[in-house]
Amino acid sequence: MDEPLAVPMRSLASLLEGIPIIPLTAPLRNLACLPRETIHQIMDDLPLVNILKILAHNNSYLNECVISHAGYQNVFPTFSVATQLTELFILHREICYFTGKALAGPFSPKSSPHLNHTYKSLTAHRFRDDLQELTRSDLVGAIEHTVYVHGGDRIIMEQYASEPYHPLLDGDNNSCSNLRKRWAWWKTALTNLNENKARQLNMLAHLISEYPGKVMLKTPLDPLQAGPRFNTDHIARRYKTSAKRLLVNRKLPRWDLDPWGNGGGPRCKYSKELTELIPYDRCLWSFLGTLERYPPKNLWTLKQYPDLSSQFSKLSINGDNKSREEIAYPEDIAKNLDVVMRGLMYIYTESPLLIIPRIVWPKEEEMGVPLFKKPVFAVDTTAQDRNPCTEPIHHCIGKRIRPHIEKEYDWLKAFLKVVAWMEQNPNFKGNKYISKC
Repeated sequence: MDEPLAVPMRSLASLLEGIPIIPLTAPLRNLACLPRETIHQIMDDLPLVNILKILAHNNSYLNECVISHAGYQNVFPTFSVATQLTELFILHREICYFTGKALAGPFSPKSSPHLNHTYKSLTAHRFRDDLQELTRSDLVGAIEHTVYVHGGDRIIMEQYASEPYHPLLDGDNNSCSNLRKRWAWWKTALTNLNENKARQLNMLAHLISEYPGKVMLKTPLDPLQAGPRFNTDHIARRYKTSAKRLLVNRKLPRWDLDPWGNGGGPRCKYSKELTELIPYDRCLWSFLGTLERYPPKNLWTLKQYPDLSSQFSKLSINGDNKSREEIAYPEDIAKNLDVVMRGLMYIYTESPLLIIPRIVWPKEEEMGVPLFKKPVFAVDTTAQDRNPCTEPIHHCIGKRIRPHIEKEYDWLKAFLKVVAWMEQNPNFKGNKYISKC
């Protein structure tokens, strides 16, 4: 029985400097056992992307076969050039594996038209003398298509990156070291951003399960405010499924049209500052009615919240002026109540210039009985304008990419916890003025 052919050994001078040596796969091990002339004939039919895959293993014998190939000498004239192109290809391959893109062809990051062709097909056209530059431009273009971040995206992603974004780091903007640093920045920022989104969706699923019948979806709204809907398990499962998808998501939402909405750009979405869930209005009535009838004892007074105090001075939530009875709220409930009161009047936004009320209070002419009208949670259905001088990115587009503000979720959790305690507290039983939500 004949012994298998041994892989020819070559000197260290045939290795690509700075490229890690990767063990050959089974097909490449068999290829390395063949004579150089046979390997050259095989390489005639291999596309350029496969030649780069061979160089990425940094095998000395196969490196020499590539460099000595009569056709690919125009692409890799020296080991130095082969090292530079291989470094770019390794980074390009890492990006494609992470984002789920093809290495070459129409499904690659930027189509990469030349990487999928063989040397013969390229030399049949006018690309014969520009193969090296075309290969470099294809790789750099494909990498930049992912790592280059638009101005609006950059503002959002910098909040989740480990360091600021530097388009030009060490002189050559298209050097492999610069591209790799920008890729590391992009990967870290996108991963952290999606993890924050997934955590928020899991939190919403938990709130729906823990407080059934107290929260509703922002869209579609429930205009009737009828009895609580307890069949919300499918909504919680949907949020958990969306969270799992976000953890493996490798794409950043982009826009190809005018990002400011001029001339057919993306449409504005209303109420983008609100979280996905909003408490039912009957929970607001229960909260305000209980707070008015049983204010907390020795914790704070309405004078600390002048906006709310002015509304209470004009409005009795239950339509009467019953005497108040101060009670001592538990410490944890008092802390959550303080969080609720701080964010009760206005929604937390990214910009202090964007003021959105949380509650729509009835007008003075709507306060009389029997025309008594109760306050409701505000869900503005109009598109929000932007100020080009103060907002660097369109508001709706920004909210489509970034997670919601954490303070909004803290407020929602605190509100639901306080309302649930108010309903379950024995001191409030028998109070006919408080309607459970």
